[in-house]
Amino acid sequence: MLSSVPERKMLYVRSLLLVAWLTLIMSLFWDPYSAGLTGPVKETSPLSVAHHAVIVQGVELRVEPYALGTRVFWTIVIPIMPLFLIVFGHEAWRRVCPLSLASQIPGLVGLQR
Repeated sequence: MLSSVPERKMLYVRSLLLVAWLTLIMSLFWDPYSAGLTGPVKETSPLSVAHHAVIVQGVELRVEPYALGTRVFWTIVIPIMPLFLIVFGHEAWRRVCPLSLASQIPGLVGLQR
C-alpha cells in the first residue's frame, strides 16, 4: 500500500511526524497552553473539568486543570503504534517512522563523514 507512494512524499510525511513527535515530547516537559483548555472557565471545551470538588473517602478533592501532553501520549499515541503495526505491517512503519528521518538528517543536509 505505501510502497507505491513516492519517496519524496514519504519524506514530507516523516518530517511532519518527526515535528509532531518532538512537539509532543516537549509538551511532556513544558506545556503552559493546554492546561487552559481543561480549566473550568472554558465551558465550550469538551476537555474542561467540572466546577465542583469530588468527595473521595470523605476527603474533598479539588478538580484542577491539567496539561494534555501526558494524556495524549499515554492514551492515544502509545496504543495506536501497535495497532498501526498490526493493521499496516512492519514495512509501512519503516516508511513512516520519524526516527528513521532523525537518523538521516545529517545526510540530507550534507553533513557526512
